[in-house]
Amino acid sequence: MALLVEKETPVSDATRITRIVARVFGAIMLASASGLLALGGSCCNRTVQFKKTAVEVQGAVIELKEGSSSDHSHPVYYPIIRYADTAGQERTLYSGTGSFPPEYAVGDRVSVLYNPANPKDAKVNSFSDLWLLPLILGILGGFDLLVGLFLFFGVPFIVGWAEKRAAQASSQ
Repeated sequence: MALLVEKETPVSDATRITRIVARVFGAIMLASASGLLALGGSCCNRTVQFKKTAVEVQGAVIELKEGSSSDHSHPVYYPIIRYADTAGQERTLYSGTGSFPPEYAVGDRVSVLYNPANPKDAKVNSFSDLWLLPLILGILGGFDLLVGLFLFFGVPFIVGWAEKRAAQASSQ
């Protein structure tokens, strides 16, 4: 009884280098993905914990602070909001989330969440102030994860498969 042994096709230097480069860049993307996803998860957890303990009050936009966009093509407006905590003390919230055009106008009523143990820890009760950063980090981390997995596993597999097909075609 004879054993059939598949003839091993030699791997070219180009294939070997392509696999190494793909795995190196894949590993970098996977490391980036794990960092972004961990940071996004941490931000998400912090927001969830903040919302569990926060008290909601109404505030009013007293001013729009003008800043510039990242590409300096247009202004960005950051609302400054005055609110009173449950003890009646007036507080001012300088929102870190700006927009163009402005999301709010001076005089608009705004829902504010603040930590009763630290009333200076306050945020506008809006999607952008609470969830935008965790969402962006999660999307970027997910994208890096998919690209990293493709580079680390998919490219070496595809390159090897293509080289085997080419070798089989040339031997026929």
